[in-house]
Amino acid sequence: MKLHPTIYVNGYGATHDANDGNYGRYIGELMRLLRLNDFGKGMTVYLCGGHANRTDLTEARCMLNVIQHSGLPVAADFVLVEESTTSRDNLLNVCQRAGRVPLTVFCEYTRAPAISVIAKQYFPEVQMAPVAFDHRSLAIGQQLRQRYLNNVLDVAALYSPTLDALRTILRERHVAKCHAQER
Repeated sequence: MKLHPTIYVNGYGATHDANDGNYGRYIGELMRLLRLNDFGKGMTVYLCGGHANRTDLTEARCMLNVIQHSGLPVAADFVLVEESTTSRDNLLNVCQRAGRVPLTVFCEYTRAPAISVIAKQYFPEVQMAPVAFDHRSLAIGQQLRQRYLNNVLDVAALYSPTLDALRTILRERHVAKCHAQER
């Protein structure tokens, strides 16, 4: 797969273990694609995600740690986008930094339909690179919830201020629950 020079990598929580199998598969696939594209030479990779499930480590920093821990050679420039915890806000932050450029989106595959719709609001050309890597997201119940509830709400929130406010409340509640469990 030939990647666009600007790459968005969606965060997926901040693991406590740099050897985490899920993150290893996720970041491993990113690294594989970069190697196939001249080791990412001339590419800017935006690692996105804030303090979603941990107060001491952002999703973006966690991904960079896993990349550095892998020891794999890569020539891409990595930029951390740590200000937000939603895909929509992360995409907006990347657009503000990179401009309206063609974008490759790297994400967990059940999130790809919604992220694709959202990304097309900010970028003229969007190439999706979804990855099936998390055994929890492969469960049929989780897939149905993601596809028919979360994705629909994320996309509908683009067009409805009321649904956007609901989406924000639900995300803040989820982040608060994760932070409380961390203590």
